[in-house]
Amino acid sequence: MHVLSKEFNKDGISCPEKYMQESGIFVSDKKNYSDSVWTVDSVSRILHIEVYIGNLMYGKSRAKDTGLKQKINIARDEWKRVEGTHKAIIDKKAEKRYR
Repeated sequence: MHVLSKEFNKDGISCPEKYMQESGIFVSDKKNYSDSVWTVDSVSRILHIEVYIGNLMYGKSRAKDTGLKQKINIARDEWKRVEGTHKAIIDKKAEKRYR
């Protein structure tokens, strides 16, 4: 993943925070992300989010009590997975190789 982060930075690909700020999706008065770069952690985080390989994950949390907004997080191995719900951004071979 170190190789990927170095390549992304060398190629001038914006890291997620910088991209969001450049796109106007996320604007913070407190921090300027113009100097933000890809790190091993940011690449790793993306490779572990299954939505990027075309899977839909649900059942990650449930209401603590009926009618309350409080939620209880569910263990990852109990989440529901539906594969191939949309076009993958990262192909499965690359995801498995770097995971």
